[in-house]
Amino acid sequence: MRVMNRMPDKACGIFNPAPAIRALILLLSLLLHAPLGSAQPLLYSFSGQVTRLSRDGAGVLAAGGITPGAPVSIRFEIDFSLPGQAVMNDGGVLTLQPYLWEDLRIDYFQSRMISGTLFPEVDGGMYNGQEDFREFLSGWNRSDWNGHTGVLKGGGSDSFFTLERHSPSPDGLLPDWRVQDWQVGTLVQGTIAATSPLDYSLVQASLRLDSIMVIPEPGAASLLLLGAASGWFRLRQIRNTAPRLTRIYSGPGVAGLASKSPAATTTNFVGSMCARRAARMLSGVRASIFFWSSAS
Repeated sequence: MRVMNRMPDKACGIFNPAPAIRALILLLSLLLHAPLGSAQPLLYSFSGQVTRLSRDGAGVLAAGGITPGAPVSIRFEIDFSLPGQAVMNDGGVLTLQPYLWEDLRIDYFQSRMISGTLFPEVDGGMYNGQEDFREFLSGWNRSDWNGHTGVLKGGGSDSFFTLERHSPSPDGLLPDWRVQDWQVGTLVQGTIAATSPLDYSLVQASLRLDSIMVIPEPGAASLLLLGAASGWFRLRQIRNTAPRLTRIYSGPGVAGLASKSPAATTTNFVGSMCARRAARMLSGVRASIFFWSSAS
């Protein structure tokens, strides 16, 4: 009887997906909870509201009904391991190098605005030269005699959204002025502006960093999708196995044979064990997935 209780899953004709599911859960945890200091791109999400209307020379604020208290939001994809860039109107890409001169130091990194509040430029805007900037792909940390400032900038020369966290120097130095040191809950100041051929409109805003998420690299994302697909097919297999074994080994036809044949009785007993084994596997897999989703 002890041998029967320990019969392998293969003897039942079923596949135990528990090891594969545990490996998939481990992969998900590593991808979604990787240390923020890694070289992977990060997604920074901010939200807040307009605090002051500074100027409306281009008429954008009046046309859009923008008032203090209006909600604003922005998201950046940031990779601190790559240099900052800017795309010019002629299609050229300018790579920004670290700058150091006397008390001034600027360190650039790659940052791309992927969504957010931007005002429309009016009549083509003001900056239409070939070397004016169509899109900013950079954030930076700046230090000079006036203090220290971490900056994220999205949009282009004619319509942009800038976030800043400034720390005066030398008194009142904030420990988290650099963008790399911002954490969920960090407060930043925003500037949103758009131009017309002769003037501009600009508002000030206050925003909070709501979340920082790791963006899986393409190879890791493909592996994750492959593992998820494999797990889904295995779950379907195990879900279909349990009821089928119950029908085969516990049905009335086999039960009737059990009264006539000791072999049939053994078959019915083994089949019932397989059915219970399959059901336990399915319950274990469901519990593992529920535990991981609750912990995440």
